[in-house]
Amino acid sequence: MSRHLLSLFPRNLAYTYGRRPLISSRIRPCVSHPLVHIPSTSTTCTPNYNMSTSNGNTQKFSNCLRDATGAPKDPLVWIDLEMTGLDIDGGDTIIEVACLITDGELNFVDEKGFHMIVNQSKEVMDGMGEWCRDHHGKSGLTAAVLDSPHSLSHASDSLLAYIKSHVPTQRQALLAGNSVHADRVFLSKYMPEVVEFLHYRIVDVSTVKELARRWEPRVFKAASAQKAEAHRALDDIKESVQELMFYRENWMTPNSKRRMSIGGL
Repeated sequence: MSRHLLSLFPRNLAYTYGRRPLISSRIRPCVSHPLVHIPSTSTTCTPNYNMSTSNGNTQKFSNCLRDATGAPKDPLVWIDLEMTGLDIDGGDTIIEVACLITDGELNFVDEKGFHMIVNQSKEVMDGMGEWCRDHHGKSGLTAAVLDSPHSLSHASDSLLAYIKSHVPTQRQALLAGNSVHADRVFLSKYMPEVVEFLHYRIVDVSTVKELARRWEPRVFKAASAQKAEAHRALDDIKESVQELMFYRENWMTPNSKRRMSIGGL
C-alpha cells in the first residue's frame, strides 16, 4: 500500500502499514474525512441495564446497536444447554436450554432472553451419570425437568421463534458460548432447524480462554477467578459474555493501562 493511499485513512482505524498498531477501543466511522464517508446505520434500542451473574458480579451493558434493518449489528446468539450427559450416541438429551442475543459489542438485545426446561421421564433422569444426578439434583433442575410441560420439539420451535424475533435473516447471526461446539452437536441432533438458521461459524469463548492460558496466564487466572460455574443455562450464558468482555478489555486491546489494573499486570 502506498503512502498516498495511507494518507486517506484516519490513524485510528486498525493498523498503519508498517507501523505500530493504533487500534482504538471503539472504531468509529471515519465520516469526518473529506474523502472517506461511511454513513451511520446504527441506532440504539433498549435502555441501559444491569445484569447479575450467579457469582454476584453485576455487569452494566450499554445500549445494543442495530443496523439499518433493525436487527442487532453483528449479532451473536448465545446458547447454553444442560443435558443428561455428553454421550449423544448413547441417548443423552437436552433438559434445559437458554439463549441471549448480543450485538457485536456484547450489548444484550433484551434482558430476559429465552429459557425453557424440557420434560424428560423419570427413567431418563434416573439413568444419568453420577455427576449429572448429583449436580442437577442439587440445583433443582431434575425436579424442574420432571414437572415441566414442555416437549423437546416445543422448546426447539420456541427457541427458533425467539431468535427470529430479533434476527430475522438466516445465516446472519453466529452461535456463541463456552465450549459451544458441544452444544452445537446436541442442537444439530435435537434442534436442527436452529442450527440451520444460524451461520456456520461459531464464537467459542473457550478458544480465547485457552489462548490466554498459554500466552497471558495472569489474565487467564484473573478471569477464571470470577467464574461461579453454576451449570444452569441462563447463568452460564451471562458468565460467558462477562468472561469474553473481560478478555477483550484486559487482554485483547493494546491499552496496557487496562491490563496493569489486574493484579499487578
